[in-house]
Order: sequence, then C-alpha cells, then structure tokens
Amino acid sequence: MMTFLVFMLILAGVEMLARVYERKTVTLTAVSTARASDHALTRVEAYIRLAILILFAGLGALSAFLEASALIVAILALLFLSLRILVAKLDRTAAQASCLFRLQQVLKTPEFNSAQMVFFFSAPDLKTPSHVYAWENEIQAVGAPWFAIVAEAHHLRAFRQDASVPVVFFHDMAVGPALLPPDVRVVLYANNGQKNRKLIALREDLTHVQMLHGDSDKPPSYSPLTKNYDLVFVAGQMGIDRYKTHGVDIPENRFRIVGRPQVRELLDTTEVRPQEIALVSYLPTWRGFYEDTQYSSLDRVDQIADTVLSCKPPVRFSFKPHPMSYKDPDWLGFLSKAQAVLKRHAARGAGAEICPNDISPFDLYKQSDIIICDISSVMIDFLYTGKPILVVLPERFKESERVNFPSLTACYEVRADLSNLEEQLNAALGEDPMAATRQKVRAYAFGDGNLPPGEAFKRACLDAIAGRTELSGA
Repeated sequence: MMTFLVFMLILAGVEMLARVYERKTVTLTAVSTARASDHALTRVEAYIRLAILILFAGLGALSAFLEASALIVAILALLFLSLRILVAKLDRTAAQASCLFRLQQVLKTPEFNSAQMVFFFSAPDLKTPSHVYAWENEIQAVGAPWFAIVAEAHHLRAFRQDASVPVVFFHDMAVGPALLPPDVRVVLYANNGQKNRKLIALREDLTHVQMLHGDSDKPPSYSPLTKNYDLVFVAGQMGIDRYKTHGVDIPENRFRIVGRPQVRELLDTTEVRPQEIALVSYLPTWRGFYEDTQYSSLDRVDQIADTVLSCKPPVRFSFKPHPMSYKDPDWLGFLSKAQAVLKRHAARGAGAEICPNDISPFDLYKQSDIIICDISSVMIDFLYTGKPILVVLPERFKESERVNFPSLTACYEVRADLSNLEEQLNAALGEDPMAATRQKVRAYAFGDGNLPPGEAFKRACLDAIAGRTELSGA
C-alpha cells in the first residue's frame, strides 16, 4: 500500500509540474494582450492528457492489487514521466507553430482591426515598455483607434499584467508588418530602435512618425537616424534648430511642432500641498554606453545630497534615479553612498528620501521647488513649470560646445566638480535671477502657442491619418 501511495504522489507531482510548464507555454507563446488569442489545448489533446493520467493511475492501482514489486512501480512512474514530458513538449511545439495564425486572427478582431494608428516599440535593453507608457494617455486623447506593437516578448508580458493598451507582439519582423489592419495609416515611434527600419522598409505605404520619448539636448534628440521618418514631432522651434545645429539635414516640411503633451499633468496641482520647507529634487540621467552620451552625475550623488542637505535655510531632498540606472554595474555602490548620506542627515531631522519607483517624474515635478539634473529631457519638461533648474555640466564640457545645448540658457549651471553647487543653489532659492530668461526659453522650447497641452499633438496625428501626400508636401 505504501508503494501505491508513493506512486500516486509521484503521478500528482509530475502532473502538477507538467501543467505549470503548459501554463508557461501559454505565456511564452502569447501574441497579444487579448487572452482569446492565447494558445489552448484542443478537446482531443485535453482528453489524451486525462486519459494518460487515468491509465497510469489505474495501472498503479492494479500493481498494488497484484502486489507488484517496487521495480515495476518505478518503471510505471518513469513511463508516465516520459510520456507526460513528451505531451508537454509537443504542446509547446504546437503553440510555437500557431503563433502566426493566432496573430493573424487577433488582428482581425474589432479591438485591433479598426485601428488607424499603431505605436511600434522595440528596446531590448529596457525592462519595461516605459516609452509607450509615456505616450499612452496622449495618444488615447487623440480619439483615433490605435494599438501598440512590441518586438520583445518581455514587453508584451508587462502589458499583459496591466492591459490598459491593446498590444500585439511581432516575433517575426519579416512577416508581422504585412498583417497590419487595412485602416492603419500612421506608425508612431518613440526611439530609434534598430527594428524600426525593418517596419519602415516593409511598409512604405504608411506614414512613419518619430516622436522620441523626451525632448533634450542629448544626441538621441538630433540623431541622423531620424531622417528615416516621414514626419518628426518636436516640442518647439528649439527641437528643429537642434537638428540644424548638428548638421542633420531634415526638410522643414517634415517637422511638426506639437509641444510636449505630457506637461498637462503639471497643470493639475490639486494634490500638491504647500510646504514651508522647499523641496529640492535630484533626477540624474543614466550613464550611457558611450562617452559622447555620458552626461550623468550619478557617480556624485552622495556629494550632491550632502551639499543640498547642508543648505541654510534647510531644504528637503528627494533623489529619483533614471530607470536605466538600475542596470548600471556600479548602481549598488552609488545607492549605498546615497543611503549613507541621507541616513546621516535624517538623524539630524532633515527630510530626505529616495523616491519609490511608482512616483512618476511628473508627480515629482509638481511637488518640487527646484530640481537638480543633468543634460536630459528632465530640463525641458521641468522648464514648463517655470521653476528653477540646476544642471550639472558634463565633465568634458567645453565652452565651444555651448551652442549644442540651447536648454542651458534657462538653467543655473553647476560645474562637474560641484564646486559652485552651493552658490547656484542659494541663488535659485533666493532672488532667482534666471526667472525672466527661463520664460523666454520656455516659449522657444514649447511651440504650441496658447493651445492647451496635447491639442497640437492631437491635430498633427489627425492630419497624418488624413493623408501622407498633403503632409509631406509631395
């Protein structure tokens, strides 16, 4: 009897693990956020799986009745294990083979088939599809049907956990673009990912629009790759001039000034409570892969925090790292140094924190009185608030390069060695002599005039949907 009980426990354990594997198969071979498009066992396959389990349970009972040896029972267990693994493997093979068919079918459903715009996103190095999240509400406000396309499976899994946007996964870029619904007219992009060019090349009949995920003076905001797109959405004239300054020749009629739609969040200050003690927030950019994109001051986070928290009169301090900084090999060291400084000042009663991941930059902008940052899109976004900005200059910054960084005109400049950080912070907290200049630069950076945030973007999208010919000037 004991042998039979052990055998049944083995059967139950193997079956449980096999079903976990099969559920994993559903996740790994998903093609969209629509659960109806997931791989599912056919009725015949389900019956076969059940029949195998019943058969071996019966054989186990029979062997117990006949008092078969433990060796016979062990052989039965191994046979069941082998057969169950085979069934699970065949199920995964079938799921992988059906991906294209399931993608075709889901794109014919009303949720996707009526789309006039799609947002294509490929960024293998990003853990989450943050660029899509950044534009989601703005695209939704346009009012035209749309969905997102991702080219990396881990981004689809992120959306399946929070399916606020209809999303499909193109596992094969040679095939996926041909399956787009017939009403799609516009493809939006928020970066210059390598796979973008495959979609552009395969669907020349569509209007391809580069929006980028932020406006800044960093190289991604004037990349020569942007010439591949039919239209380029920029926040203001500063964005257009930036390409010209760096010798990137894009015809004037390809640009559309759309402002920065996301700044509408900054207008809602209902949840912001006035504080007697000013909040200085530090939002460094991440340390790039290459020297020419190395603008980060993250390695000096402890010095910056210490200087700010030693300020007289006292201020509060908040540190929000860039999401990519968590992948930096030196991140834990930087974090440890920051925590040590914050802990020391907290013991003296200072208000200091490292922002939780669920606090968005825009939430922090609304609460902050001053920000300290690097050359990044943070400068442009916070500029909309009209509040002071301190920018830590890159270590290799040269005066001759100033023309390449028009946003600096609106900022208090902090030398890379931080030797004037205290001086600049006191100026910003005091009379703020840069206030008038900030307003002028703000008008240059945000060119949507008196329109509400997002309105110029909405009009540009609807115009693009209306027809590529009139937009391109062809």
